[in-house]
Amino acid sequence: MYGIGTGTVSGILKRHGAGRKIGLTPDELEHAAERYEAGQSLSQIVEAFGVVANTMRAALLGHGITMRSTRGAAR
Repeated sequence: MYGIGTGTVSGILKRHGAGRKIGLTPDELEHAAERYEAGQSLSQIVEAFGVVANTMRAALLGHGITMRSTRGAAR
């Protein structure tokens, strides 16, 4: 949207004392699961909820979601 990478954004946030969230509320997890099942990518959901990919992946797996490969096939 702004023509800069996520690494650049992350660096700017860190310099200004902002960080990513550590976990998800039950409501956020439910919305994230709905988005993933609707076809959104893990990276899109991670960006929307402000958590790291490993946290989101673990939360979705714990919620019973079957993860897709980066090409869209179930893993």
